Amino acid sequence: VLLERYGHERYIADIGATSPFVVLDDLGAERATDWATERVMEIVHRRQADQAATVITSNASLADLRDKYGDSGARIASRLKGWCAVMHLGGSDRRSS
Repeated sequence: VLLERYGHERYIADIGATSPFVVLDDLGAERATDWATERVMEIVHRRQADQAATVITSNASLADLRDKYGDSGARIASRLKGWCAVMHLGGSDRRSS
């Protein structure tokens, strides 16, 4: 219903910003188009402002994310650093075993 009413762009932003729990899986693996960078920034900003339950997974470091997202990268990395508890998980890549 939201997709039909608002279109793809608004749907993603609304779901990402208003859902009670969101998982951003493999952040930084997507192609960093202007559109994708704007959506990431919007979702991270709104969820941080609302202190909403969010899990973010990524193989990228904060420095990698800062570089990937261009002008918005420093703001995204700063918000994540100040808002998230970073957990480093080690081990072998199960997909290649």
